[in-house]
Amino acid sequence: MPKNSPQPLRVDLRASVGRPMPEAPGPRLPCGVVQIAPEIRLCQVDIQVLARDWWGDFLLADLRRPARGLSPAAPIDAWLAPVEQKVLERFKSFKRQVEWLAGRLAVKTLAGACLDPDLPPTAVTVSHEPDGAPVLPAFPRRCISITHGGRFAVAALSLDTAQAIGIDIERMPLPAGEAFLRLAFSQRERAVLDPVDQLALARAWTLKEAYLKYIRRGFHRNLQGVEFLDGKLLDGGREAPVRWTFGAPDPDHLLAVLFGPR
Repeated sequence: MPKNSPQPLRVDLRASVGRPMPEAPGPRLPCGVVQIAPEIRLCQVDIQVLARDWWGDFLLADLRRPARGLSPAAPIDAWLAPVEQKVLERFKSFKRQVEWLAGRLAVKTLAGACLDPDLPPTAVTVSHEPDGAPVLPAFPRRCISITHGGRFAVAALSLDTAQAIGIDIERMPLPAGEAFLRLAFSQRERAVLDPVDQLALARAWTLKEAYLKYIRRGFHRNLQGVEFLDGKLLDGGREAPVRWTFGAPDPDHLLAVLFGPR
């Protein structure tokens, strides 16, 4: 297995691959499918653009408001199954509405571009394992991961059924107070991390979060047991058999993509 580098690779998050989804009525989706590794595809959705197109006039401050009704122009029937539309209606905050929708649209775009272009978006739904990990009932052997942070929601898909994946995106700057550092990093990590180095903090934090999704444990696992030291990802003190890369959709966000054997 090639050595990982703690430096982010130059991942072009704008270059589209795969077959596009069929055109749906209404606004185009603010997203595209990119190749991160030979068997990894990723789709990111611009939450701000999505909110403007599906809800009408939009300001960043609107995310802090209560849930809102969709614009009449929103192509909801072309993209969301009736059960998904009910989920969207149940959210109490606008922020949760937009983030959830963006993640689902990213997954549906991946499925249509990479798995089955003849399957309508409404037939691609997301379920969850008992520990909360997302699964595709229509493609149960394919591993997916979903994340959102700041302005972006991202979904990733492994085309290799023997490969698992985990992703995490965070908006920078991260909190650098002592409480956050003690929550996020082990004593050994804190001894070498510079709390002023936002890029180093973001790389370590997003990579650890992506790894927890990779092992499909989420927050059921203690973060202190997963460490990023000397360019290696350690689980319980042992090097994890995974590879990773970083990408940045803009200067204010960092995305970690991690993958390895299931």
